[in-house]
Amino acid sequence: MLILMLMCLWNSLQAQERLFDECFQDATLRLDYAFAGNDSHQEIYLRQAYLTSAWAGRRTNLSQPLLDGNGQIRVLDPVTGDCLYANSFSSLFQEWTATEEASRVQMAFENSFQVGVYEGGGYQSKGVYRPVQECRMKINECERFCPVCSRAIERMIDYYTGR
Repeated sequence: MLILMLMCLWNSLQAQERLFDECFQDATLRLDYAFAGNDSHQEIYLRQAYLTSAWAGRRTNLSQPLLDGNGQIRVLDPVTGDCLYANSFSSLFQEWTATEEASRVQMAFENSFQVGVYEGGGYQSKGVYRPVQECRMKINECERFCPVCSRAIERMIDYYTGR
């Protein structure tokens, strides 16, 4: 019985890692942003986004935040809206908003977050992100479609064929 349970767990982990390989490349988008405001009004400002060389995050349970926090970053499938990646965090700014000082003054706190995506999705050079660097939908010389485009094409075929 124990061996069967271990085999099931191993197969589940393998399937989850395949999801990472299908939806993301081995790279990281670093988002530098600021939380600003006071105890009654908060805003978030994106300061900078840039690509780093490799993904050092988890490759399984991608859509499940590891911890509860007072904030969350999610990457959604643009076709279905399904959550592909989620991570939670707790910011010093959110803790500060509960202080007496936050009722009197406004402040901004800088943060950084890393996500496995690339800028340049939706034929936009900035502000729209995609999961892989190259895709046949974007560059015809590319060998294959990215996972998001592949799923969108499959769903359209299924829709029109009644599957």
